[in-house]
Amino acid sequence: MFQGSVISAQEALKIGLVDEIAPAGTAFERAFEFAFELTKQPAHALSSIKYALDNAYRLTASESVELALTMTDAIFKTEDSREGYRSFVEKRAPVFQNTPQSGIKK
Repeated sequence: MFQGSVISAQEALKIGLVDEIAPAGTAFERAFEFAFELTKQPAHALSSIKYALDNAYRLTASESVELALTMTDAIFKTEDSREGYRSFVEKRAPVFQNTPQSGIKK
């Protein structure tokens, strides 16, 4: 991006610019599936990540660290955070309660 050069999808995947490469003709469907999977995640964590990304450009490094610590502290106090930890220890899928998924149909 900084150099203005074009790179292949494989190179973008290799350097971590993208998470995956959708097969030809399936990009929209795959993007929808990815977005739907996000709706299963804890809403507080998702909104915190979005807030941090939306505001990253205007914060100093120390302000970014402070914001991250404050958000992490708030997230760790949620029941969904405790559920995530329990599910990891118990080696099972988490069952989050506060997700944006309610009301969304696949």
